[in-house]
Amino acid sequence: MSAIRKVPTIQSVQPTIKPKQHSLISSPVKTLSTKAQSIYQQVTESLTANQPTVVVSTQNLRQQAQVLQQQAMDFAQKSNLPITEAAQVAALVAANVYVTVNPQTIEQSWTPLKAAASLESAKTALNNFVQQLEVNHQQVVVDNLVLACHNATLKIGFTPLESSATMVNGIVRLIASDDTGRSLVTEIATNPDHPVQMATEIIGISDRSCDQILDAFEAALKEQGVIYAPPERKFTGGICELEAAKDFVRKRPTKKTQNQTTTSQPKAVHRPASQQQTPQKF
Repeated sequence: MSAIRKVPTIQSVQPTIKPKQHSLISSPVKTLSTKAQSIYQQVTESLTANQPTVVVSTQNLRQQAQVLQQQAMDFAQKSNLPITEAAQVAALVAANVYVTVNPQTIEQSWTPLKAAASLESAKTALNNFVQQLEVNHQQVVVDNLVLACHNATLKIGFTPLESSATMVNGIVRLIASDDTGRSLVTEIATNPDHPVQMATEIIGISDRSCDQILDAFEAALKEQGVIYAPPERKFTGGICELEAAKDFVRKRPTKKTQNQTTTSQPKAVHRPASQQQTPQKF
């Protein structure tokens, strides 16, 4: 009797893959005027510059970033700072909140913000800059969550299948199996506009031992520093629910097909390019 476990929201992960804070990547603050630098220092003085011990979800950080940006804009207005430079200060303040492992994309987003010469262009560049911060931060969460899942499956006696680590329609798929034929299938939703969510399904079990496996998996995830909202769990009755699980069962060779030999190859079915789905290596 198989079971499925769904975690509504990943709240934070331990950064096994070490991220960087944007303020430590480059020094755009030095390009600001003395007045703008003073505002930046005033707003960020309460923030720690140490390596983060956990990577908090993008959604949990968004409000903090917005509050700091508003403080920067308020100080800038009181100091009669030009709106274009005020937007730059607000962007750099937000960059202290998020982390990344790909600073080049952030630096690319900084260029149009620095070049903005009007209120409208400054607002657009600021929004694009913060959006890129969130996309990169979300990727850090996902990367560390994938690694945590990999280590957790090993911890409970399952071996991850290398070929299973794929990205399909914004969903990371991870599959691990043990020597008894049981499989642990995990999907991680990575859309940066939504919280990171994950679901894990056990297949190949004919008794209620799936509860014990899921308990062990959850405990192993917590050891890896994954903090999440209370998960939902239900029995599937042996009917796969996750798309990754359905694909895995459909493509998994049976003993009959493994031992069967043929003298001819079936013709490949041609599909229009619009119907083909090519998973990307994650």
